[in-house]
Amino acid sequence: SDAYFNLAQNSGFVGDLDTGVRATHTMFNPPHPWFREDLTTTTNPNPDDLCNHGTSVIGILNGNSNSGASLRGVSGITVDSFKVYTNCGLNVSAAIQGFQRAVAVGDRVIVAEMQDAEPETSGLSQAADAAFDAGAVVVAANGNFGPGAGTVRAPANAEKVLGIGAMDLASQTTPSYQGLGPAADGRIKPDLQAPTNVE
Repeated sequence: SDAYFNLAQNSGFVGDLDTGVRATHTMFNPPHPWFREDLTTTTNPNPDDLCNHGTSVIGILNGNSNSGASLRGVSGITVDSFKVYTNCGLNVSAAIQGFQRAVAVGDRVIVAEMQDAEPETSGLSQAADAAFDAGAVVVAANGNFGPGAGTVRAPANAEKVLGIGAMDLASQTTPSYQGLGPAADGRIKPDLQAPTNVE
């Protein structure tokens, strides 16, 4: 038991817009009470993760300790998975629908694991801002297209979204690949930096 891990249980829900999730992974068994939806197709939906990204992200957020206590997720909160990638490429219309769906099922934090080369006036960034207006905190990857100025990607470039960058803990530097601001209207990005190159 861990006070911080237990703190988030029954206190809300997180939505992850990503590549899906492999629900059979040991870190999710016994099964979680979550939404797992493939928003990329209506004809043959498959919410499983074919790109090995969404599974990792959700595992970091709320995976159990079946693989050892040191690999357990940071929280016991429920994380819903909305697959918005087709063949490991972002499906923008699915991502826009993902913001709407996450809000509709009550997710109050939305993790947008995407980086689209569109301005903050794009439909994707506007959908992220609309999710904020509906009561959700939206965090998005700043993107991996640095190091030049103005390389922050959508939806991290949106006005009401927290753009998240990286800080390499081994070298104590910002990785050269990190997308940077300013946004087109001069806002500084990233808003926050999180540790990388560490387990």
